[in-house]
Amino acid sequence: MPKRPCAIALDPNEKTILCGDKFGDVYAFPLFGGSYKENSIDQNVGDETEQSKDKASSTSFISSANARTVHTKKNKQALRNQQNTIKKVPIKKTLDFDHQLLLGHVSLLTDFLCIGIRFEDCNVSRERQYIITADRDEHIRVSRGMPQAHIIEGYCLGHTEFVSKLCVLPWNKKLLVSGGGDDYLFFWDWISGVMIHKFDLKDMVQKLRNEGRVQNPGEIANDQSTTNIEPQDKIAVSGLWAICEPSVGRHSGKVLAICEGVPAIFWLSVSQNGDVTHFDTTRTGCNVISIAISEDQRSIAYSLDFVHEPFTTTKRANYPSTVDSPRIGAFQYSITHGNWQQTTERFGKQLGAYETAESREGNDRKVGSKDSAHVIDGLLYGFENLRKRTLKDSS
Repeated sequence: MPKRPCAIALDPNEKTILCGDKFGDVYAFPLFGGSYKENSIDQNVGDETEQSKDKASSTSFISSANARTVHTKKNKQALRNQQNTIKKVPIKKTLDFDHQLLLGHVSLLTDFLCIGIRFEDCNVSRERQYIITADRDEHIRVSRGMPQAHIIEGYCLGHTEFVSKLCVLPWNKKLLVSGGGDDYLFFWDWISGVMIHKFDLKDMVQKLRNEGRVQNPGEIANDQSTTNIEPQDKIAVSGLWAICEPSVGRHSGKVLAICEGVPAIFWLSVSQNGDVTHFDTTRTGCNVISIAISEDQRSIAYSLDFVHEPFTTTKRANYPSTVDSPRIGAFQYSITHGNWQQTTERFGKQLGAYETAESREGNDRKVGSKDSAHVIDGLLYGFENLRKRTLKDSS
């Protein structure tokens, strides 16, 4: 890839891979592609590669100075450095696989979705595809699907900070949820570009912090409380997921949201018409990294960060007290009770099959080292770095 990928998705037909990179571009690749065949443009580029090496000196900057006109030792060294730089002209390499550039953003692209919507046109049902993209400059853009992705249908404007995550509700694909560096989760009718609801997520996070007592699995057994946690002015949404309500079919469901450095999962109930209410807040004890939903929509697994202390993305947890902390938690929908219940039975055995006590202790030792601290912070927490710094932040 020309730049580092940041998001990937399949088109509604599940025949094409869409990939967005940090440069702001979205590319399309065939899911089952054959051997790469150079087109006429690529062939010409390949034939001219050797010629470009010979022509590099003529197309590059040519200094008027030479050994006869330069006499001092310092100027002669500067001339040699300049000539060596001219000889090392980098040749841009083309992508050697089937690809198509669909669209681009001027700003850094953060997330995108590929959605198919059915419309009734003259009593004929047709599906139209759209690509919804988000960037660092608070924009949510709605473009047409392939092969007209260069045509912009509209925007969803209202964010004042970066947009990090997008989620379309499966029970109503015309509803879009977005989150990022703002205090709110935004709910949109993305086809018309109208915001229909805002949910104050920062207030929920602040309530957790103000409680001043977060129980993790080790603290529950010892009945110990943590120290009061200093308030945090800003939040960064790191994940949004939608899951249908099994008891009512595909007419309503839940939206799950997590934030960087927050040991909780926020559950929102969203109806078919877009009515949003707070359903529950699950305290996890450790910061939540990501969530995965099973194909049958009845099981949820979430991964936990046992390296950092709760409500922080920089302070390390106390070793070896976190060795026995869980890495994965799970929910399972109970048909008998008609609600979601926490469980470890289904995922606990699978986790134990891949990780023994010896390897776990060795991994903890590596993770706890100072050499890997900066690397781990960058892997787990990167959305807050998208926030634009102001003069107040610099001071």
